[in-house]
Amino acid sequence: MKLGSRKMKVWLAFAGTAGVCLALVVALSFMEPVDRVQEADTVDSKGMPVSVLVVKPRSHAAIVAALGEVLPVWESTVRAQVNGRIEFVSEMLRAGELVREGEVLARLERSAYEAQVADARSQLASAETALLQEELLAQEAQANWIRSGIDGQPDSPLTLRSPQLKVAQSAVEAARAALVYAEDQLDWTAVRAPFDGVVISRGVDRGESLFAGDEIGSFYGLDAVEIGIQLDSAEWALLPQPLVGSEARVREPQGNSEWGARVIRDSRRLDRASRLRTLFLRVEDPLMQDPPLLPGMFIRSELSGRPVPDLLRLPESALTKSGKVWFVDSGGRLESRFADPVFHGDGTVFVKAFAGIGQELRVAVSPNSSFVSGLRVQPIEGEEGD
Repeated sequence: MKLGSRKMKVWLAFAGTAGVCLALVVALSFMEPVDRVQEADTVDSKGMPVSVLVVKPRSHAAIVAALGEVLPVWESTVRAQVNGRIEFVSEMLRAGELVREGEVLARLERSAYEAQVADARSQLASAETALLQEELLAQEAQANWIRSGIDGQPDSPLTLRSPQLKVAQSAVEAARAALVYAEDQLDWTAVRAPFDGVVISRGVDRGESLFAGDEIGSFYGLDAVEIGIQLDSAEWALLPQPLVGSEARVREPQGNSEWGARVIRDSRRLDRASRLRTLFLRVEDPLMQDPPLLPGMFIRSELSGRPVPDLLRLPESALTKSGKVWFVDSGGRLESRFADPVFHGDGTVFVKAFAGIGQELRVAVSPNSSFVSGLRVQPIEGEEGD
């Protein structure tokens, strides 16, 4: 009986201890979620920090920007105008060299053309002599007709040698034209630079034989370059009229270099492929600029347009890929609207003001994928936007 009583006491003690532990575990399990909810409520009440920019609708002068390629105003391929063997090729006839108008770039063998000039001069001298003789004969025929005492004019113009005189005069004119042509051909044996320019390529070497029409080299001019930019109807409507003569800026899209340009004309038609209208800009003395503006460069052009009212100036980062702008309302919660961009500037986008929201917006500078409408946030204001 004593042994059984001891076992019973042990079991009762063990059961009591287990019961107390189980009660503690259950109590703790009920207390932890309450603490977490309180902690979450604390975070929710503050909201996650969001950088915002305070902006107001204002009138802004439009900026019309477009990309274009720099092209020389003058670009020419020089070809041989006569046949012959090349006797001389200038050291300046190499890609990248600067040449001056009239500079001799190549020379063909001249002897055959010198002989043609000499023969043409001889032919002209003979024709002029024949004309002098015919003029003398015509004067004698006129004197003889007067001495004859016959009234009126002779039955045939041959009597006074008028046709013979016209033939002699025409022969002289033909001989003179033949001499000019022969002298031109002789001059064409010297191939000259058509204008002040830069050599793009060379098409000949010393000792080669050329035929009329063979390429000597290609060049582009130094005086100016043009940039054609294509604009749609909305961009065109932002520009003041008249455009010709107005100033523009051109710059490298990925650099800091900038050049002044001038609007010179528009295409007055729509491109068949793009259905856009082209505006042409001109930059004078491109290689004299600092740095030089080189043909073939792709540049960004900017033109100042007319003032547009009720625009919000935002950093480009504030506009999402889907075209939304996120802002914080008066209750500290996120809202979004689809934006209507009017034009872009240097790292900025100008959008139409949102109707029914108020005159001042706290716009999220860098929205992210975690943004949802109604989410409570903690706005951190930066400098006020324009």
